[in-house]
Amino acid sequence: MRNISTIAFVIVVFSICNLTVKGQTPENKSGKKVYTQSVSDLLFGFSDCVDTANHALKNGVRTTYVFNYGQFLHIDVSNALGIVTGLSVRNVGIKTFDETIQNFEYDKVKRRVFALGGSFAVKAGSFSNHSFVYAGGEYEMAFHYRQKLYAKSSNKVEKQGEWLSSATQRFLPSVFVGYQLPSNFNFQVKYYFDDFLNHSYKGDLGDFTVFKKSQLICLAISYQINKSKGESSILEKLEEKKGTFDL
Repeated sequence: MRNISTIAFVIVVFSICNLTVKGQTPENKSGKKVYTQSVSDLLFGFSDCVDTANHALKNGVRTTYVFNYGQFLHIDVSNALGIVTGLSVRNVGIKTFDETIQNFEYDKVKRRVFALGGSFAVKAGSFSNHSFVYAGGEYEMAFHYRQKLYAKSSNKVEKQGEWLSSATQRFLPSVFVGYQLPSNFNFQVKYYFDDFLNHSYKGDLGDFTVFKKSQLICLAISYQINKSKGESSILEKLEEKKGTFDL
């Protein structure tokens, strides 16, 4: 059943990707603007983990910038109302401290997944001034799990990973809200509906049946130029000037 769901998810993702490619039109006859936006996030993961004895684990903030990339299609119906849809690959996870695993004490444990997601949001504000709020939902598929266990007593770091692992939930539905500042900075808060870990998992990567809760909330910060006014990124400007420096 999980494999069938995975195949269905991939089909939906490629459909969105096809829509994104075909939708790269600056403006149509009705005045509606359509444009794409590439985004890289600085991601902060806040977790709330509780064991089956109702003891709250000491949770940390997991920070990552690597592999948090998205390609989004904006459709501005007017200067004040629009929609956003797109695809993203993100590195999300949790961090705990002072955790005992198989009678061995670890000072810090990091657990993360690479996830492929498709999202849809509605935005409202002043697009010409690059100031608007937005809200929507995302459905992500975790395709690679990795964990790092740090033990100061033995001065070692254990690393384990697995493709399409059952250690976490395969699909991660979420909702998010955000605000785009005129200064180009974008702030987004995302809430995941389900627990991050699969609490029925017991295998080579550990015994996660000891968890009662593994909630995840993420704060994403990015820098997004005003594409609705046709602004170009630094890389796009260099590409435009490339012919000037050709020998």
